[in-house]
Amino acid sequence: MRLREERKRICFHCANIFESGETEWICCPECGHRVSSRRYHLIVDRAREAVDYGYQYRLKYEEDFAAEGAITRHYALTPFDEFLTFVAVAAASGIVGNLSTDLVKRAVGKVREALRREEKSETGGKLTALLDDPEKMKQFMDYIDAYFTCFEEIEPHVRAAIYEEMIVDRVSPTMMDRLMKACPKLKVEQAQESSPFTQEEIFRMMIEARRELSRRPGLKPSLFDGFWEGVEPESEQNRDTE
Repeated sequence: MRLREERKRICFHCANIFESGETEWICCPECGHRVSSRRYHLIVDRAREAVDYGYQYRLKYEEDFAAEGAITRHYALTPFDEFLTFVAVAAASGIVGNLSTDLVKRAVGKVREALRREEKSETGGKLTALLDDPEKMKQFMDYIDAYFTCFEEIEPHVRAAIYEEMIVDRVSPTMMDRLMKACPKLKVEQAQESSPFTQEEIFRMMIEARRELSRRPGLKPSLFDGFWEGVEPESEQNRDTE
């Protein structure tokens, strides 16, 4: 579960990555393209879910299931950087939006170059290594594809464990919010260790979270109209960074 607000944004026109707070319209400082906050988050939030649940948790639970033949433990995995979410947005634009492979590759190349610049000074290249590995990138793209198109077909025990993570992540903020409203002087650390809810209340919240998951709107191809039209071919991008 992601506890902090994400401020990194990606421009759906030129794939420029920039920082911005929450506003009604998100405007790219590079090309001036703007998109409503509602449309932006509808797409990016689903792509982020695909990274968290369709890739990260799936990898972990498949590893456990292969080793033990069962799911015997659950995790609170540290989310990937938002750069990987942007790669998933590019993947979704091809999977759901039916954009050409060339446009998708251009967008991924732009994200990769921005990531290289940031990791060179900050994080040491961990994500760049993933994006530069053809085998790992193919697996990532395949898992994102499966999340959007055939999630029900992955191994049932793994799918059930992932689905449980999705439900718990939706229940946790609700429980925390109710607890902090009931006990405003309680510190967050104390709140995380407290459980004032009955089993019945927790069960009701989990049922509502399951209903919320089933009611989520799907991504429509039209949402991706005009994506990446301002992104240069990768050869031009590489020339700019030489």
